[in-house]
Amino acid sequence: MNHDGPICMVSSYPPRLCGIGTFTEEAREFIAKANPGRDVVVISHTDGAGEGVYPIIDMQRRDWWRPVVDKIRELDPYCVHLEHEYGL
Repeated sequence: MNHDGPICMVSSYPPRLCGIGTFTEEAREFIAKANPGRDVVVISHTDGAGEGVYPIIDMQRRDWWRPVVDKIRELDPYCVHLEHEYGL
């Protein structure tokens, strides 16, 4: 854990149309406002988009989690926030 690292969210994210993605977008905005000076990044499914969004979750891959773990290690975040809905 890096005390100066970003907050990292792992979730679906817009433009994907789903409640979890919308929640994550809004939570990210709130967390960023409450933590000025700290980046808030998102690791999302391959259809996620935007600044600070890493669209690398490819559910077609059996080892979809490996790139996620690698990216989290690379980012060395302050914390990781996971949002999940079964089937996404």
